[in-house]
Amino acid sequence: MMNHIADLQKEERPREKLQRHGAGALTDAELLALLLSSGTIERSVIDLARALLAQANNDLALLASFSLDELKREKGIGDAKAITLLAAFELGRRRSEKAREERIAFRCTEDIFKFASPLVEGLSHEESWIFFLNRANTLIAHHRHSQGISHAVLIDERQIVREALELRADAVALVHNHPSGVCAPSSGDIEVTRRLKAALALFHMRLLDHMIIAGTHFYSIEKGESH
Repeated sequence: MMNHIADLQKEERPREKLQRHGAGALTDAELLALLLSSGTIERSVIDLARALLAQANNDLALLASFSLDELKREKGIGDAKAITLLAAFELGRRRSEKAREERIAFRCTEDIFKFASPLVEGLSHEESWIFFLNRANTLIAHHRHSQGISHAVLIDERQIVREALELRADAVALVHNHPSGVCAPSSGDIEVTRRLKAALALFHMRLLDHMIIAGTHFYSIEKGESH
């Protein structure tokens, strides 16, 4: 019979410990044990959690980077347990990312460049990234909008507007890269900027900028200037 959390001595049960003292009182192994729920015939769930941590040198950040197959290398970790752990790690990552985003504000074109440049640095193809902001130009969310070939990328203004409405954004910033190293906008870049700005305006939202990044340089279509 597997060693479940309920089989542990009362003083060893992480669930009861959490109820009495809060999640912060639990060790990393105890928190993992709650997610794993059960151990094996040979090992209790706490021992299984400790063994899993040992595989990552007791480094939670390293453990959170493990793939499904890497987690399953530990005897007693099957698909169900590994999937539960991956889901928990992803939720933690998203929470951290959200907290980071809430501290970021785009007050000028340089702010957009500093944040967006690492996202497209060194790419041999074009990518477009979309940034959703509140009334104070603080970042709400961002993601890759599209990925193209070396000299073209698709911008879907209807999709951007739909997402902005869902997020209740007040403004949008659009960024894409030019792998050629030339940041001057094409006629297509200027036209899609015009369409997106008009589409957002219909719903009283602003286009903060459409920026083209080429290496260490960028071009602001909204301002009509390069840096």
